[in-house]
Amino acid sequence: MSGIATGTALLIGGGLAAGGSVASGIIGSNASQNAASTQATAAENNAAMQADLGQESLQNENYQYQQAQANDQPWLQSGANNLASLDYLLGQGGTSGTVGSNTTGASQTLSIPGANGTVTLPGVQGLQGTANTNLGAYGSLMQPYSGGQFAAPTAAQAAASPGEQFALQQGEGAVQGSAAANGSLLTGGTMNALDQYAQGLASTNYNNVYNQALQTYNTNYNTWANQNATKYNELAAQSGLGQTTAQQLSSAGLQSAGQVANTLSNTGQQVGQQNTNAAAATASGYVGSANALGGAINGGTNSLSQMLQLNSLLGNNSNTANYNYNSSGQPVNELGASV
Repeated sequence: MSGIATGTALLIGGGLAAGGSVASGIIGSNASQNAASTQATAAENNAAMQADLGQESLQNENYQYQQAQANDQPWLQSGANNLASLDYLLGQGGTSGTVGSNTTGASQTLSIPGANGTVTLPGVQGLQGTANTNLGAYGSLMQPYSGGQFAAPTAAQAAASPGEQFALQQGEGAVQGSAAANGSLLTGGTMNALDQYAQGLASTNYNNVYNQALQTYNTNYNTWANQNATKYNELAAQSGLGQTTAQQLSSAGLQSAGQVANTLSNTGQQVGQQNTNAAAATASGYVGSANALGGAINGGTNSLSQMLQLNSLLGNNSNTANYNYNSSGQPVNELGASV
């Protein structure tokens, strides 16, 4: 019988089986690595996209706050100018008529790692107000009334008033006319009547002059006080409006800062999770590849081991199991000699 020995055939078959197992393992390893690479790339792309979205969110939040600040700027400036005017008229601060400062702090740049672009937050900028010095002199609202304290008119001032002189002339004329008519013009009674009339007229006229002077003083004082109060209230109201605007803008700034912090935190968590996913996918590919190769090697080793065991069993059961045969069908050893 011609051919190869059974043991040799078993070894060849075992080798082919082991080789097939190893080849299958290599193919599985490559497939595992490719799948893991695809997952990792997808996770990295997601991380980059989320970083870009987070950066765009930062830019939009910064734009909205800057726009709000620009919208409120006229009210802030008006408030600062009116406050400067009020301080100037109250005599507070310097005579230059300015309050506040235009000092600007350092700007701040925010960016998300892996994202395109940055967000630059302007530095804190002070606000300077300028007084309207045409409203009055420095410290004029704190000055006392220029008319001083009320001074009562003297008797001589009252007697010199045109009203009293006219009334005196008319009254004396009436008394003298009456006395002349009854023949008593040059008597003591007529002189006494003239004195009484003059004294009564003087007393009545003084009260009138006094009341008129007091009324004039009160009118002028109240006009001065009301003008100052109106000026103060108008400036204070405008200053308060600027203060209210500043408080609202401050609240908006705190809210915007909170939104920026949330955006940075959320984006960081999302990007970190995607990077973790990418790393996990890569690690999974390595593990899958190692498992595939390890399984293939184990499979090949098992195939060879099984073939060797089978060959050994065949050798024990048949004396010719490990022999070759010549053309005559006789068993020969490896050198070709008959056995």
